[in-house]
Amino acid sequence: MTKIADVLGRPIGAGAEQLGHQANYLPDIHAKYLLTGFALALIVTYLGGFWSRLVVLCLSLGIGGIWLNAQYSSDQIVNILSLHIPALALTGMFLFIIGIPLLVLVFGNLYCGYI
Repeated sequence: MTKIADVLGRPIGAGAEQLGHQANYLPDIHAKYLLTGFALALIVTYLGGFWSRLVVLCLSLGIGGIWLNAQYSSDQIVNILSLHIPALALTGMFLFIIGIPLLVLVFGNLYCGYI
């Protein structure tokens, strides 16, 4: 017989509530990717050369573009224009809607040029 935890992929029981509260403060996979990408792009912009930029672009294509499908799209633009701001948390959606525009304002073409 299949358990509910097997179907949903989440633990149930006494420890599940504590795990749920901790998960609210941890970055999701998209946030981890974006934060790592921001850091790598900054390093390559100021310290790197052609080959390091090529490596960062290939990693960005493979991980962000293909595996995670984490692309800045018209959905994020519509959220900004409609002033629909996500909850203040370290999530990919929050970084897409708030972080990328701030990054572009401060550093210029960092996102489109490297991530």
